[in-house]
Amino acid sequence: MPIWPFTLLRREIGARVRRIGPQRAICNQIRPEEVEAIAALGFRTILCVRPDGESGNQPAFAEIAREARRHGIKAVHVPLSGFGVGRAQAAQAKKALSKCRGPVLGYCRSGGRVAALFAALDR
Repeated sequence: MPIWPFTLLRREIGARVRRIGPQRAICNQIRPEEVEAIAALGFRTILCVRPDGESGNQPAFAEIAREARRHGIKAVHVPLSGFGVGRAQAAQAKKALSKCRGPVLGYCRSGGRVAALFAALDR
């Protein structure tokens, strides 16, 4: 467990989640140890749009997915890089999410890419 002041800098997962619709929410990077709290918030699916290895301190999607399974949550990986969402990426996400239950928590490094993806799905 990190010691002060780092514990003060890290906000709890519930404070970082931003609801953008009745069945969707976005968040910045999550950690495996936060998945239990995500389940307690009622999310049934986690959508990761961050490519593995994007930064050195990022947990691999497989770690998040493994922890999600332990808590009865489906985890989906649709990696997006760059700015903007192409039609193929939106179609891939739509297909993957069609097999999932909501509510869905989507995340990336800051929450921006996943917000753009959800907006593209609504067009």
